[in-house]
Amino acid sequence: MYWSSKRFRTRHKNLPRIESHWERTEKAACDYLKMRHKGGPGQPDCEDEENPKRRAEVKDYRRPLNAGDIKRILAREYYKNLEELVIVSCGPCTSNALKLAEQVPNLKLICNFCDTMKNEMNDRKSCVCDEDSDR
Repeated sequence: MYWSSKRFRTRHKNLPRIESHWERTEKAACDYLKMRHKGGPGQPDCEDEENPKRRAEVKDYRRPLNAGDIKRILAREYYKNLEELVIVSCGPCTSNALKLAEQVPNLKLICNFCDTMKNEMNDRKSCVCDEDSDR
């Protein structure tokens, strides 16, 4: 494909990078939690600047967040020994995920984050989680 080739990248260096839907959702969740967006592979999505022991993971899934997803998040090295871990899900959460979140200390689970954002924003066009977005 031409647009992924070296020739395209060298000829179009000055094109602005298009931010994907999950990146916009991560940034919106970090702003909502008053944390700094970090992101990137091997790093938490959000981290509190004053308290580095407070972090957040954002999951922009269409499907419900389940207990297995939470267990995989908790198994990551950079989410161990924290004062507070916030898991933000754009979609709903299963009942097993809610039960697991109650059992794990220092874990806060936010489900249906996109619906929360839509209810809080007056201008729907500026919402990052609209149904007609480019997901």
